[in-house]
Amino acid sequence: MPIDYSKYPANWKTEIRPAILKRAWNRCEKCGVPNLAQGYRDKSGKFHALNAFQCGLASLCGHRVFRIVLTVAHLNHDRTDNRPENLAALCQRCHLLHDREQHRETRRRNREAESARKVVKSTDKHGRSTKVEAGGGGREEGDLPLYRP
Repeated sequence: MPIDYSKYPANWKTEIRPAILKRAWNRCEKCGVPNLAQGYRDKSGKFHALNAFQCGLASLCGHRVFRIVLTVAHLNHDRTDNRPENLAALCQRCHLLHDREQHRETRRRNREAESARKVVKSTDKHGRSTKVEAGGGGREEGDLPLYRP
């Protein structure tokens, strides 16, 4: 997913990100893979760097060859906390693993919000068909007007 630089300080690309990559010697601070290396990951997740000729052979053998691009992760997940000790240079795989729980929680909240917006068809106690918005918005049983002949 592309980064939205409008949510980051103006000096993110010119000062902050380069300083973090330099501190990390242009390597992922978790797995050690070098920035811009080409290669593939095996089933265990280990990265195998390849030269151009080997990349062609690996592709023919069915490996998905790609280029490593280091990202800068906020270790405490707060985008406004740009202290060097809160930032780490991570490859995309390690960054996704670091953010896994946050992404899972965001998906859960989005699913709940979506299901709250869906309209559910139901029947009342008299067998009449009604439309009730899930998560509220419909009439409760006690809200029905009393029938008086």
